[in-house]
Amino acid sequence: MDLNILFILSGQSVFNKNMLESLIPFIKSTKSSLFFTYIVEVPLKYPIDSEDKDLSKDYFIAEKILKDFQIDINLNKISSNQTSSAFYRARDLSSGIIGVAKEKQSNLIIIPELIIGLRSTESPYFSLRKIISKLGASIMIWQGEN
Repeated sequence: MDLNILFILSGQSVFNKNMLESLIPFIKSTKSSLFFTYIVEVPLKYPIDSEDKDLSKDYFIAEKILKDFQIDINLNKISSNQTSSAFYRARDLSSGIIGVAKEKQSNLIIIPELIIGLRSTESPYFSLRKIISKLGASIMIWQGEN
């Protein structure tokens, strides 16, 4: 099974690590390509490609989250030719997910429940409905450990 899996990362490296480790058997049993991203929500008062110093903390966090996740991928011996990453900027989380998923032609999107409603500027239910209606992909909401 060849899948293009899109991982949407949360701002918590430990949570992302747990998400990855729980999905390792599935990832290794498929010939999946993995793209992982952290989406920075850019307020309307800034251009979407702004390098404004007010956003530099968000960009630093995004880079750190991606770096930590790459380390976890390497520790789990997932081939580097299977993976790629980048952080994206968007006006809201759901639009960012839709844009990245379309660009990467993802057929499975893994979204941590933790970020639905916490980071998004929209209601969690509206955000999910919007993502589902715009994509022909499967969506997995990862809840984590209770």
